[in-house]
Amino acid sequence: MKTRDSRFEVLRIFSIFLIIIYHFSLYVPWHHSVTGVKTIGAFVFLPYGQIGVKLFGLITGYFMIQKKDTIYKNIRKIKKVWLEVFFYSLVIEIILQVVFGLRVINLVKSMLPMLLNEYWFATAYVLVVMLSPFINLVIVQIDKKMQATLLILCVIMSEILPVLNNVVVVDARGLMVLITSYIVGAYIHQNNIHIKNYINMICVFGGLISIYLSYFILFKLGFAMRKIDHFSVGILSLIVALGIFSIVVNRAPFYSRGINLVATTTFASYLISEQASFRSYLWNNIFNFSTQGSNLLNCFLLGVLAASSIMVFSFCIDFIRQKCFLLITRNYTRRT
Repeated sequence: MKTRDSRFEVLRIFSIFLIIIYHFSLYVPWHHSVTGVKTIGAFVFLPYGQIGVKLFGLITGYFMIQKKDTIYKNIRKIKKVWLEVFFYSLVIEIILQVVFGLRVINLVKSMLPMLLNEYWFATAYVLVVMLSPFINLVIVQIDKKMQATLLILCVIMSEILPVLNNVVVVDARGLMVLITSYIVGAYIHQNNIHIKNYINMICVFGGLISIYLSYFILFKLGFAMRKIDHFSVGILSLIVALGIFSIVVNRAPFYSRGINLVATTTFASYLISEQASFRSYLWNNIFNFSTQGSNLLNCFLLGVLAASSIMVFSFCIDFIRQKCFLLITRNYTRRT
């Protein structure tokens, strides 16, 4: 049985962690207690959501380009993802309905989480998996020069045009964001590209510094605080993600059963914390540290604590879910 390379499982865990910690900056009601330039400290994690999404896309493209899966084979992967999304969306909603008596329409929406885009990232991921056989076919059939041209066009459309407020192709939460990072990951594997680590470090720290510098510039220009992350959506976040990804690619492969086990539960961290009805309660009641937003160090530490706590809790929950699903599947198989 082929084992997963734990380098990339660590990266999967890290990418979901970045997405969750981004939600800390995005959803906690900072506007109630923090004003002015101090709000920049509260929004310190805003760039990490896009970086995490693009890391996930890079990993997916890097590995799926190696496979010759048809859309019919990928349906099995999609069914597994859909079942996990449906489970958390509906079960959490039922619990909240019992405890808080929410609107019935919320329950209806929780039954159709993909169709109604309750989880944009999960929906986009499923669509990329569906399209991957066609994307892979194009990449494999064309030469390296054409691959590079395709990559550049996708980067321009999904990573540069949005920075110029041109969202004719995609906005911050569009499918094309994931497709572009998928193609970059596939291109790296297909052409066996290794970027030197000093360049990777420049990409990571240079990209982050540029993003944070843009925070101050946009603030001084009078932009609303919810708009100061404008330059974290686009090419700069892709550069940071590519630098992190390339550092991992350059490291020696290894296997850790523990890491790989944790990695199987990380998607649940996203699904639990982003459940439409639960999300507001999570960030407004459980992890509402808005009074600490003016202190950059406190905000940073509390954000790490919140994201880590969510991932540990989700690991426990999803570990139990996996065991239950496995038991049900085995019993069903025996009976049939």
